[in-house]
Amino acid sequence: MSQSKALVVGRFTSEQAEAIRMALSRAGLERRVAVDLASAQRELTRHIPALVFIDAAMIELDPLVGWIRAQASLFGVLAVAVVPAASDGAFREAVAAGCDDALVLGDLGGITRRAALLERYDPLARPAADQGVAIVGHPNDDDRRRIGRTLRLAGFEVRFAAHGDEVPRLCQGPAPELVVVAESLPPSGALRAVIDVRQELGGEAVPSVIVGTDKELRELGGADAFKRTATLGEHAAPDHLLFVTNELMRPGVRNLRASRRVLWDAMCAFRPAGQLHPVLGLTYNLSAQGLYVRTLDPPARGTDLWFELRPPHTREAVHLRGEVMWVKPMGRGPGGTSPPGFGVRIDEAACPPADLARYREGYGTLVEALRMVA
Repeated sequence: MSQSKALVVGRFTSEQAEAIRMALSRAGLERRVAVDLASAQRELTRHIPALVFIDAAMIELDPLVGWIRAQASLFGVLAVAVVPAASDGAFREAVAAGCDDALVLGDLGGITRRAALLERYDPLARPAADQGVAIVGHPNDDDRRRIGRTLRLAGFEVRFAAHGDEVPRLCQGPAPELVVVAESLPPSGALRAVIDVRQELGGEAVPSVIVGTDKELRELGGADAFKRTATLGEHAAPDHLLFVTNELMRPGVRNLRASRRVLWDAMCAFRPAGQLHPVLGLTYNLSAQGLYVRTLDPPARGTDLWFELRPPHTREAVHLRGEVMWVKPMGRGPGGTSPPGFGVRIDEAACPPADLARYREGYGTLVEALRMVA
């Protein structure tokens, strides 16, 4: 099987296709083209690109990205959705479908920058499994693979189960550091599987995540109160599992933070201070003091940043300023089990006071709503 550099999937106009070709050429990448799901599958069977750009206006993301994630040979391939216009919904849908990033059609600089990041990227490489063992129990093959890829990229050695009876046997050898199990796992559901693991390990409270539909999770009732256990909706973005995992595996860190971190998906425009042209990303989590933005195109650590986003429960964007405190590159590296992106600390003195107040009011409203649900 040969290896190409970039695959572009969609029915772009001739002008758009040529502009994309030029953008990739500037980064030194060869471009291959597919016009629909079937031709993309054929192309990916013959060639392994480092990067796939998908026209989200013409190609349904879930079937294609789901198929890519189901192929072991395409484990490290990065998928980027090209959306017709900037919106919270378009960026959320791309990430929820399993894409690694999204950009707006016409952002040729964004295509070039993402392609340029691949100079030393090997889509065939596997990250070191230095986070320990994770057990994934799910009856659906595609969902098992999707969860498994997310955890494997985060550095876990993943063991799979399609039936609850298999779960205790997976505890043999190095003990699991994490259990992720679906409430639909036969024969007795997720909580039974979690209990079986803990009994197998002599009562140790292994961090556990129960995945299910809203109805299933409601019927579980107090599962979140079960020691070191959390719940996650089955349609949540894959990266949300990483956030929940971090919170479970590092409970002491929460007590050291000045404010609680909460998941929040909103489009964020950011640029180094004084520059005119923003880059777009999707927020991952936020707190009163800062936020994390998931993107394959992060600014450098220490960058003074200007950024805009819509805070929770507001319609208007706010303008804030801060400093990039750390950057998580593609693959394993600094940042532990976080998706690629960067964390920014808000500079209170530099922010417009009214915008900072609206941001923190929206954050506080979200925290209170989550507290009431819990």
